[in-house]
Amino acid sequence: MESSEDPFFWRVSQSESLKEYQPGGYHPVHLGDIIYPTSGVKTSRYRILAKLGYGGFATVWLAEDLVRKNQCVALKVNIARLTGRNNEVKILKTCSSLPHDQLGSAHVIRLLDAFEIEGPNGIHEVIVTEVVCGWYPTVVEASGDVDTRKICREVSLGVSWLHGNGIIHGGTYIHGNNIGFRVPRLSEISPDLALKNLEEVIGAQTCIAVVPKDRTYDSTHLPKYLVEENSGAVWLHGRLADIRPDDYCPVIFDFGGAFRQADIMPQPYVPLVFTPPELLFEAGTLSFASDIWALGCTLSQLLFRSTLFGRISNHTQLVGAFAKTFGPFPSAWVDASILVKAGIDNETIANNPPSLDIVSTEWAVTQTTLPWDEASRESPELAKLMKGMLQYLPQDRANIHQVLLSPWLRVQLQDSKSITRLKSNSAFLENSASIITT
Repeated sequence: MESSEDPFFWRVSQSESLKEYQPGGYHPVHLGDIIYPTSGVKTSRYRILAKLGYGGFATVWLAEDLVRKNQCVALKVNIARLTGRNNEVKILKTCSSLPHDQLGSAHVIRLLDAFEIEGPNGIHEVIVTEVVCGWYPTVVEASGDVDTRKICREVSLGVSWLHGNGIIHGGTYIHGNNIGFRVPRLSEISPDLALKNLEEVIGAQTCIAVVPKDRTYDSTHLPKYLVEENSGAVWLHGRLADIRPDDYCPVIFDFGGAFRQADIMPQPYVPLVFTPPELLFEAGTLSFASDIWALGCTLSQLLFRSTLFGRISNHTQLVGAFAKTFGPFPSAWVDASILVKAGIDNETIANNPPSLDIVSTEWAVTQTTLPWDEASRESPELAKLMKGMLQYLPQDRANIHQVLLSPWLRVQLQDSKSITRLKSNSAFLENSASIITT
């Protein structure tokens, strides 16, 4: 039902907020628009074909590369207030400059182009990448056909490639919304065929006119219409239907909060359920260990199709979920104001076994089959892996090398150069524990 306070006549449920079309906010993008750099040599030109998605800081579009003919790409247009304050282009350029024959590099998105455009709401960064399809509908609808462990293994390999090259994914965290699947043979599809195929799959793209109720409303900052999010995403999902689920190639993307280990950490944009304890209790900085916490939460999400802590709306609820899942807090944290506010004390927690221990015991005794995983005998190994990644203190967590060598993931590190690179990085000197490999 339409809110009486809404300044517009019509609303779109699956689209970005119109209120963010203001100076510093979104850039108005329309189907058929030609996007190119505002200044400098205009060697880049892209025609907008369909909408792939949106977030709080960008809209993402399927586009035709007009310079490199017959190539479809993804165009991410950031909000203007991020320009000059966002590490994403810098990190993606760093990734692009690294050898791509290293173990795990195939599971990090590829940057194709980056430039700036100017519009009614300011100057915006445009990031052009290969096209990836969101993981969630793909995995859920494929259900039993998906080798979930393979996906978990390959996402972990992507993290290992980042950490081995000194890159912390950081503030946006590694989670389900930052993992997609590379769409095979997309380069073989002409934009004309893509549009024809898109029309066959979804019909006309749903566009809702943007009409302010107030005649004096300044419309110069607004798009003429909004495009529903799912049009391009549904089409991409259809493209994946032609390949075997075993061939799905997961890709980590969204590097807006990423940074090099040697650099100053940018302001993190932290999804609540992926917030590591050190940010709540120690005002600590993000680190390789923070990525491991987020990866542990992500593997749980990939396996069970839900977040580890359920529905959480604030930090007080989050620490309550920590206590229920992992048990008593470290002694240095027991007097923390957030625990006092939540009415949580270690004595009470100690009287209730943490749910992760209960689950681990049940798996060990009953060998319960995990969803989409036929190897039920290895469930205790998964529980051991999760416990190693989800330790309260960063220094107690497994590092990515130990994660890869865990019995459940069973990564065969046969690339000697990759092993040397991983072990030489300080990420693997932070922690000598063998919690998950023995």
